[in-house]
Amino acid sequence: MADGPCFSGRRSPHSKLHVGRLTFFPSIPTSGIRQTLDGGATAAEPRLCSNNWRQVLEKGSPLAGGRRLCYNSCGAACETIRLRIDTAPVRPLKKALGLLLPLLLICAAAAPATAQVTPEYVVLVGGPSLMQWEKYKVEPHDHWWANFVRAGRIRTEQLREKFGPDAKITWLVYKQGYIDRGTQEKMDLIGFIDSVRDKFGLNLVWFRNGDEVVNYLNNGQPRDRVKVAFLEYFGHSNKACFMFDYSSNVDSASKSFLHQSQLGGISRVAFTKDAQVRSWGCHTGEMMSQKWRQSVGNRMWGVVGKTQFMTDELPIISTPGGKWAY
Repeated sequence: MADGPCFSGRRSPHSKLHVGRLTFFPSIPTSGIRQTLDGGATAAEPRLCSNNWRQVLEKGSPLAGGRRLCYNSCGAACETIRLRIDTAPVRPLKKALGLLLPLLLICAAAAPATAQVTPEYVVLVGGPSLMQWEKYKVEPHDHWWANFVRAGRIRTEQLREKFGPDAKITWLVYKQGYIDRGTQEKMDLIGFIDSVRDKFGLNLVWFRNGDEVVNYLNNGQPRDRVKVAFLEYFGHSNKACFMFDYSSNVDSASKSFLHQSQLGGISRVAFTKDAQVRSWGCHTGEMMSQKWRQSVGNRMWGVVGKTQFMTDELPIISTPGGKWAY
């Protein structure tokens, strides 16, 4: 017998036909291919025959090991097997993919794009002390009512110059301190601060205590889209807290503050990953800065020692050997 596929001892003259992964001759009825083949071979039943070695299977066929599909009448010489033939039509699959791809593109276009984060630059301003408490001290605080407002204004000018007129800048200001000091000065200090807002296009937010500061940082803007990229504090402080009304209600003490024990209430996700945070008050770098980092997750620079607020520049470190720390 000739080597190769045989049909009762002779090869078909017809061209080959590919169905799925099998190659066979069109003169053989495809209905004769059965999943279970027994030993009673006929010319219409395919067999895996060990004496015929002409390969008619395409590369990658599940029928491996050098076996060949043939038609013959060798009977017992052929093996009984289970043959699985992949006859999935190719053209319908391509047509389905052609319909599916535009649908996927439409869905992708309809899906909302990742929201771009808008940075917010926050200037936190505490209130001044009153002379009724300070006038008897060797080194009284706040000869000028605008110590903190002026420093905040200088910083705001720098932010506007660097980030442009559309940058989102927010002032959080302790209002009661300027109402009380305005009474002492016989001036409308609230109106003055409003004029700074108008000049620089600020978002001005008045607050009364530390809880309201925390609430603004967490919820004052949609924090999934607007995150705090910059926060600086201008006001009185000690190593454990920001004192918004130092020597205003009580001599050398404060009733309105943001204590380091409250920092755990500030949401970390309210800030950008590279947020710049700084306190220009006294002694913050001695303890509160470290607590801030533990609670909020970013660095807050603070001074080890005291600071001095100036008229035409940002505050300076006034303690010999003082330094910035976090």
